[in-house]
Amino acid sequence: MTTPGNALFSATSTSSSTAKATAGTTGSGVGASVALNLVTDITRAAVEVGAAIAAHDLSLLATSTDTMATTAQTGAAAAASRSPSVAVSLSTVTSTAALAAGPAMMLGGALSLQATQTASVDTTANGSVSAGSGAVGAAVAVTVANHSVSASSARG
Repeated sequence: MTTPGNALFSATSTSSSTAKATAGTTGSGVGASVALNLVTDITRAAVEVGAAIAAHDLSLLATSTDTMATTAQTGAAAAASRSPSVAVSLSTVTSTAALAAGPAMMLGGALSLQATQTASVDTTANGSVSAGSGAVGAAVAVTVANHSVSASSARG
């Protein structure tokens, strides 16, 4: 009987996203900036539902590396100044190694399921105002990061 060879299912993703908004004014007294950064990255190495597989060693590897930087910078100078700055980062990163339900597998060696993820989000808002009679400055930075990593088997 011939022994089947090794099977490797590998998925790799590398993502880098930068959003930058810069505004400034002199005279009118209103400077505003809004930076919005949206990233959705799904990395999946899988043997799906119902798939038959025979191998000596079976490896499923999912690896993702994601970086996100969002910056909003504003400034205003006048007799009366207003200077809002808003930075928003929405990051969804999913890394999955999955062996879904199906018929019994024919493995002669090892089963390896591995998912790894390196994800970072940096969100910054800065504002400055200069006024002779009245000034309002506001800076808001919001990060919503939904990052998940899983390695699972639904087969016995």
